[in-house]
Amino acid sequence: MLGNFGIVHRSLGDVETAVRYGTHAREIAKELGDPKDEALWLSFLANLRLADDPEAAVGIAHEAGELARRSGSAEIEAEVLATLAQAQWRLGRVDEARASLQAARAAAPEGNTETSFAIDLAAEQIGDGVPGPPGSGHQR
Repeated sequence: MLGNFGIVHRSLGDVETAVRYGTHAREIAKELGDPKDEALWLSFLANLRLADDPEAAVGIAHEAGELARRSGSAEIEAEVLATLAQAQWRLGRVDEARASLQAARAAAPEGNTETSFAIDLAAEQIGDGVPGPPGSGHQR
């Protein structure tokens, strides 16, 4: 339930409150020993940090990816890898971002619309032929 409050606050643009609720939801999942749910909430937190702290998003995404793999959730793993690609791109790590995007595509189960959307969003941002962020040295 707490996580749903985080989702609502994110949609309202209140990122800090969304982080607070998402963090609580993650802590509960961890306490319950549910790596899949914990990975889900870490993925949510990584997405929240993309804009203001992409370096933190990278660290969170790595942790979420490990939990997703351990839980056997290909959907969450693929979505986390797409988020990781976006964070790496924002940090100017274009080659790493492209590798993470390829890994997301490889991990994604067929027919999952939400996962496909996450990968498409990342691909739009960092796909082949797309320059890196300003100041990254990967400009056209």
